[in-house]
Amino acid sequence: MVHGPCGDINPNSPCMQKDVNGVLKCSKRFPKTFSESTIINEDGYPQYKRTRSVDTSTLYTIPNPGRQNSGRFTIDNRWIVPFNPYLSKKYKAHINVECCQSVQAVKYINKNIYKGSDRTTLRVSDTENEIDKYLQSRYIGPTEAFSRIFEYKIHEEDPTVTLLPIHLPNQQPVFFSEDSSPNQIQTIL
Repeated sequence: MVHGPCGDINPNSPCMQKDVNGVLKCSKRFPKTFSESTIINEDGYPQYKRTRSVDTSTLYTIPNPGRQNSGRFTIDNRWIVPFNPYLSKKYKAHINVECCQSVQAVKYINKNIYKGSDRTTLRVSDTENEIDKYLQSRYIGPTEAFSRIFEYKIHEEDPTVTLLPIHLPNQQPVFFSEDSSPNQIQTIL
């Protein structure tokens, strides 16, 4: 899958947004930078290996959408979107797959699970005294209301999270078999 082109090549691309300084930038952070190896940034997101292609036969050239009927645009590794061929084929869709090791990912998942029902702001006005009252309210649909009245589980967490001691000094992995007893596991640790 190829992103764009966007940026200086095509500033009218839908992904282009102004940053805090008012400069137009790609909201998906394309083009990516070339990198000789995959590294994890400080924010926990990967910077994948993207080498400069020496073989020009592997590069594709397309018409530049930013310039009508003139100019060509060469696609290199910086414009390729990370994807999983298996998932793309299974769901018959473009799926952007990236790893992340940030605590923000866990926060995002839990925020969406526990956020509750849809919210709305209402305004109630009384024409006699012209007092406006604002109420923050939640909208609960019939399906969710039924589930809550009859105390059905709204979501499920499986498997249960078990806290394990971690070796930080050398950061070595610890392996044990499934049929090990708790005492055997403690001696391994």
